[in-house]
Amino acid sequence: MKRRRTILVGLALLVLGAVGWIAFGDRSPPEPVYGGKKLSVWLQEIPSPNTTESLEARRVVHRIGSNAVPFLIRRFDWQAFEALGIRKEYERSHSESRFYQQMDSLRIDITIRGLMAVGEPAIPALTNILEQSSNEEALREAYSMASYITFTHIRSQSNGLTLSSNAQVRVTAAAQQLQGPETYTMSNPLRYNAEGK
Repeated sequence: MKRRRTILVGLALLVLGAVGWIAFGDRSPPEPVYGGKKLSVWLQEIPSPNTTESLEARRVVHRIGSNAVPFLIRRFDWQAFEALGIRKEYERSHSESRFYQQMDSLRIDITIRGLMAVGEPAIPALTNILEQSSNEEALREAYSMASYITFTHIRSQSNGLTLSSNAQVRVTAAAQQLQGPETYTMSNPLRYNAEGK
C-alpha cells in the first residue's frame, strides 16, 4: 500500500513537472534568422577587421530591426547581470587585468553593438531598462546606447534614419534621471567622439 502510494505521488510529480515545463518552460524569444544565418552569427561579424564584412553585418542587423530587439534585450539583461558581478568582484580585488579579461570573455560588447546597429527600434526597450532596472551595469550601458543611437541617428542622413521626436523625449527624460556614466563602459561613443580620438 505504501509502495503504491509512493509510485502514485512520484507519477503525479512527474506529470506536474512536465505540465509546468510545457506551460512555463523556456520563454526566451526566438533568435531571428536572416539570409540563412542566425542573428548571433551576424553579431559576431560586426567587429570584424574586414570593413566590408563588418558593414554588411551592421546593415543586416539594422534590417532585422525590431525583430532582433527581444532576443538582444534578453541577452543584454543576462550579460549585464553577469557584468555587475564582475564589476563588484573588481571592486573587492582591484585586479584590473582580471576585470578586463572577464568583461571581454562575457562578450557584452557584441550585444551592445547589435543593439546600436538596430538603432531606433531598440529605443523603447532601452528606455524601459533606464526606467525600471536597478542594475547599475545595465543602466550605464543602456544610457550609453540610447545616447549613441540618439546622437548618431538624428544627425545621420546618409543611412536614411531619423529618431522620432517621441523617442528623443523618452531618452532625454530617462537620461536626466541618470547621471552621465563616469566609469568604464563597453559602449561610450559619445565620450570617444567628444575627445576626438
